[in-house]
Amino acid sequence: MLTLLDAEGNYLFTGPSSFKILGYRPEDLLGKSGLDLIHPEDYPRIRQLWEGFKEKKAGKVIDYPIRTASGEWIWLEIVAAIILITRILERLS
Repeated sequence: MLTLLDAEGNYLFTGPSSFKILGYRPEDLLGKSGLDLIHPEDYPRIRQLWEGFKEKKAGKVIDYPIRTASGEWIWLEIVAAIILITRILERLS
């Protein structure tokens, strides 16, 4: 599942596989915070990792439970990387 988040963790883009994996249509996620979908028990850990990731600007593999559209919790493993968003957005448009 390909997603692009801004510095605050809000969805800028998400591919159509978000529906297959999480049950959310891409347009349902745009502008919303990805951090809002994280399990409350894991939120402090993920928030701390997110802030450290932004400071170091280095790639990171993170696993955590995320809430699906049906309310279930599933585990995701993500690879987070800082990229030049302007080039990506130019290619998508």
